[in-house]
Amino acid sequence: MNNMISLRPHQLTRIGELYLEEAVLDVLFEAQCSNEVLKPPDISRRTGIFSEGEHAAPHKSHAIVWGLLHKLVKHNRVVRTDPITATFALTDDEYANRRLELIKNSSV
Repeated sequence: MNNMISLRPHQLTRIGELYLEEAVLDVLFEAQCSNEVLKPPDISRRTGIFSEGEHAAPHKSHAIVWGLLHKLVKHNRVVRTDPITATFALTDDEYANRRLELIKNSSV
């Protein structure tokens, strides 16, 4: 914990952001393995980022996931599969890399 104190707030934010990105990518990978594409609300629920509190505004409760998806699209890790239904999936390269990593880790 002492190491965390020496980190600056933006460094801690970046670490958290990386964990959230990985959670989104993992959920999309699992969905793609089942031939599913997901919408941001689905991703929010499956990652646990979703807030269902009685005071949560539906259009705002998925803002973090939308932001992460936008960044992941920009970095060519995720594609928007349908602009009308707002569904997302991993790019072919990202899917192949994650599949290879899964195979590599399961053979250890």
